[in-house]
Parts: sequence; structure tokens; C-alpha cells
Amino acid sequence: MPDVITLGEPLVEFIDKHKRGAFTELSEFIGPFPSGAPAIFADAVARLKVSSALIGVVGKDEFGTLLLDRLRNDGVDISHIRIAENYTTGTAFVTYSPSGSRKFIFHLRHAAAGQLSPRDADEEFIKSAKVLHIMGSALSLSQSSKEACYKALEIAVEYGIKISLDPNVRPELLSVEEIRRICKPVLEKAYLVLPSGEEAMMLTGGKSPDEACRMLIDMGVKMVALKRGGIR
Repeated sequence: MPDVITLGEPLVEFIDKHKRGAFTELSEFIGPFPSGAPAIFADAVARLKVSSALIGVVGKDEFGTLLLDRLRNDGVDISHIRIAENYTTGTAFVTYSPSGSRKFIFHLRHAAAGQLSPRDADEEFIKSAKVLHIMGSALSLSQSSKEACYKALEIAVEYGIKISLDPNVRPELLSVEEIRRICKPVLEKAYLVLPSGEEAMMLTGGKSPDEACRMLIDMGVKMVALKRGGIR
């Protein structure tokens, strides 16, 4: 059984080749690339030689096959990725501005990824894990996806499994205020939180990343890992 389990959206990504920073002009896109924050996380954990699994949903199409093959080949347990025959695999189109900022257009909520539901949160599977990792993107993807995350959270709490939260705010999917609300039940139980500076301030109301991280510790989080991926 895997030590680390996460759940959420596997998807394929298409990237604007010319980095126009907007979707309003004709451009060329390259892809499909295997993607989706929970899938990337599970894949990275497996490549670090820690057993991991992803709970999610893909469509019965070649994009789904691409995702399953990549995850399987990198060592991720895909036994709980469901194939939804009547839905297509989730997609994302991404464009970068010259400054490095990104814009997304997602097809997720009404794709296979958005069909994740509480029935996918298998108690017998989850209870053996050491860590349950939950992402804000999965919480905000759809009502049924949020309920799946909450069910997995309940199982983890019942069996004393450590809970990790990556807020992974996606305003394209849901408002920041709503993401704060839906992250709250997970945040209250989290052992580890991995926010960006902006996400930490959003979750706590802190005026700086440092202040916000201290506030998270004061709220009971045992460990905060501040992501600073934009720093060069």
C-alpha cells in the first residue's frame, strides 16, 4: 500500500508556443503534456522513491491513456484512478507572459476530472497511508470532488494519518474567498501546509508571508513550507 495518497485532477496541458500572454489572438500550442497538480505531486513523490498513489478520474480516450502510462511508468499506484466512459479527460490551455506569469483556460468541471466523488475515496485504501495530501484545486474543482476530499479527510483523521495541504489557489476555478472557505476544514486538521506567500496571506489575513506563516503555526499547523518558486 502507498505511503502517500493524494486525490484530484489528472489532466493534459497545451502550452502557448509563442508566450503571447493572452488567448485573444491566433497562436500555436504544443502538447499534450501530462499535468494536473495532484498528478504532478504523486509523480514527484514516486520519483523520489516514496510509494505514492493518485485517486482521480480520466476519460476513456488517448489523453487518459497518456496520463495513466506516465504515472504507471514513474511508479505511481494508479489502481484508484477511475476511467469514466462518458467523459473526456480534463484539459488545460496555458499561456505565459514575457514576465513569466500564466493564464489558464480549463476544461475540468464537466470533464472526467470533475466526476471525482466520495465513492472514489476508498476507506480500505486510504487508511493504510502515512500521509494524505489535499490540494485546493481538487477542493474547488466540483461539488463532488470537494466532497471526495472531505471524505478522505475524515478517513485520515479517524486513522491518525498526517494531513498535508497545498492551497494551490486557482481563481480560474473559484473565487479566492470561496477557496478560503473550502480549505478551512482541511487547514484545521493539517500537519503540513505548503503555501505560496500570497496563499499564506489569503488563508490567514496576514500582511506579509512571514507573518502569515507564523499565524498558520499559531493555528495549530505543525510545519509550514513556504513556496518561493518565483524567486531567482
